[in-house]
Amino acid sequence: MRLHGNEAWGPPPQYSERTPLISSNDPPEPPPYSGEPSYYDEQNPRAEARRQKDGSTGQGKARNMTVVLIVLFCTAFIVPVIWFMSKGSYIRSPREPPPPTVIRVAVVGAGPAGISTAFALSRVQFSSKKGKPDVQVDITIFEQKDRVGGRMILNPSLSATDVLSKEIHAEDVAAGCLSSNRILGRRAQAEFGVQFGTDTTSKMVESGNIAVGFFNGKDIVADIPRPREEITWGNWVKLIWRYGSSVWRAAKLPTGTMEGFNGMLDLAEKSDKSKPYVNPWEILVTGRMTGAASLSANERLAKNGIEGKYVEEVVRAQIRKQNGLDLEELSDLGLSMALEREGGEFCPNTEGGRLMHMLETFAVESRAALKLSTHVTAFKRELVEEEKEMWIVEYTQADMDELHYEAFHKVVLATPWNSSSLLFAPITETREQIFYKPVWITIIATEGELGSEHFGRSETLPSQILPIASSPDLPAAFHGIHEITHLRKLYRLDPEGHIQNTNLYRILSDQQPSNGTLEMLWGSGIEAIYSEEIEKAYPITYPKSSGDELGIFESGDGLWHTSVIEGVGSTVDLAWIVGGNVGRLVGENIKRERD
Repeated sequence: MRLHGNEAWGPPPQYSERTPLISSNDPPEPPPYSGEPSYYDEQNPRAEARRQKDGSTGQGKARNMTVVLIVLFCTAFIVPVIWFMSKGSYIRSPREPPPPTVIRVAVVGAGPAGISTAFALSRVQFSSKKGKPDVQVDITIFEQKDRVGGRMILNPSLSATDVLSKEIHAEDVAAGCLSSNRILGRRAQAEFGVQFGTDTTSKMVESGNIAVGFFNGKDIVADIPRPREEITWGNWVKLIWRYGSSVWRAAKLPTGTMEGFNGMLDLAEKSDKSKPYVNPWEILVTGRMTGAASLSANERLAKNGIEGKYVEEVVRAQIRKQNGLDLEELSDLGLSMALEREGGEFCPNTEGGRLMHMLETFAVESRAALKLSTHVTAFKRELVEEEKEMWIVEYTQADMDELHYEAFHKVVLATPWNSSSLLFAPITETREQIFYKPVWITIIATEGELGSEHFGRSETLPSQILPIASSPDLPAAFHGIHEITHLRKLYRLDPEGHIQNTNLYRILSDQQPSNGTLEMLWGSGIEAIYSEEIEKAYPITYPKSSGDELGIFESGDGLWHTSVIEGVGSTVDLAWIVGGNVGRLVGENIKRERD
């Protein structure tokens, strides 16, 4: 073999079993490390290229390309996904909740019905719905008098030094015992833990003056105690001798009807979480009281065998005292209401103002704005904001002539029904309206007592005296008088520090009693007199045979009326139930408009 250049013979290669003919799975051994830079060897193209100083090898370029592809992938895929999710329900940027929709509601009248309306409406839950703003209901109660209580509150403009100042309360005005109203008392107990009606007749029992005397102009012809169960055997025999079997039949007359009526109120109270009643007739149907509302008072008396002198001397006098009405103006239900009140306890106002304080508490809990001494003079429907119709309420305050105006979305009239005269336009509901009779109430503070000589007696008089209007012997001074009642005694300190005893009396009458009549009855010891006419004191409750004669609670667009129920009867409990029902009706109306 020919040698080239400086090549020479060297030793033979070492023995190795690794020949091209024998394959192995073992990886090849790496080349020995060299600090010298690598270069491409044409003689050995399979040799691994070492990294050049500038680092730009084929593998580096591939890795850079991979990074670029990953970035492009993220840009093309992940960013759109994030955008989509942000538009959906997965990722939301924090936003301020939309402001609540404010609905303004005016309640005209702060009697039991008006306060109950405001309280029930304040308890309606306006749950937020998707895409719908919350609802905030702002309630304003307007009351013409300076205290809550409705028609049972008088408006005495008396000085602070007057003996009657702060002494006349709803309990002094009402002919019945207000603490016997179970529904209102039960609700107050449940809401506030307030006991209502715990008063007893202890003060009157001690004096023995719990009887009602019926005066024919010459003598007191009959004495009937209150409560009726307190009658003595001797008195019972006298009544039987004069009136016969009508006495015990009359004692049972209101029982069945009033058990049904009280059951109806209980059902209506329990329904405060269900769909409210649209009209009063639905309440009567639910309580199965349509028969009592459609039967006349005279028919009921005849069915029960009550007749003759007992009707003329006793029943008519009791009805005039309680309702200010004649028998011909009453249904069986109206008659039974009056007789039950008259036969119940005689509760003198020993504490005073309990009903008013209770209604005030409910008003505060309703969070309503209470505008007292505010006379609503008119209201009308007008376009206001955003071409929306609202009720414009016109009113004056505290005997000022300046007129004020406020806009409301809804209005509830918790006043006597014929207040529709306040409207600039007639209401859409044209069914029968309710008519009322007025009464004069006179409060007398006197040192002495009512003169028994004017009533044909020498002994102590009964606490209540009811003149018999049909008696031909009744003196002219007693014409039109429904009752004379000894309310209670007032104990005060005179300027010298001595205890002064004053008697408080009440007269209910068709006309204002003259000073001559009052002086004749009490002499010269009268310290103070206050008289006021209650214009719409007694609703006339003719028999009703269908709901068409009563009407519905919603009188117009955004206008409701609680007093349509007074075509059936008038009690504190009934007014409270109906007021709560109307409050829920308004709440349902607001929900429907929002949804």
